[in-house]
Amino acid sequence: MQWDIREWVHRAMEVVTSADEAYRWLRARGFTWKRAEVREVWKEVGRKEYWSTVLETWGPERPIPHYWIMEGSPRQRTEYIYFVRFEYYDEEGQLVSRYMSYATNERLTYGDVYSRVTGTIQESVRAAGGSLVYIGPAGVFRRPG
Repeated sequence: MQWDIREWVHRAMEVVTSADEAYRWLRARGFTWKRAEVREVWKEVGRKEYWSTVLETWGPERPIPHYWIMEGSPRQRTEYIYFVRFEYYDEEGQLVSRYMSYATNERLTYGDVYSRVTGTIQESVRAAGGSLVYIGPAGVFRRPG
């Protein structure tokens, strides 16, 4: 099996903390992807897969390092948007994965975010007849500027 750029960038995320470091790490292993390609895939993979692992390792009560915060849209109404992933078993026993965002002008820890969204998530899962099994971080976006 030959891995594509997504798998290699995801692998790089286990040993480096930025897209530029991932680019250098991949170059050192003989890959020829362009820096822009690595940056784009880093953002894509980061939004979907990486943040949960990194922030769970870091701990929910510690401040999120600025270099883990991704640039958001200039049209964001708030300074920060925190994303939370949650999983639950539905009525048929199928595992369902969903995301919730929390927008604020405050820089928060994920512990703070969890305390503000957990009730809403639990109500949503209950309304769907499900059983909550996981709540975890899924990324932070900050308005540029």
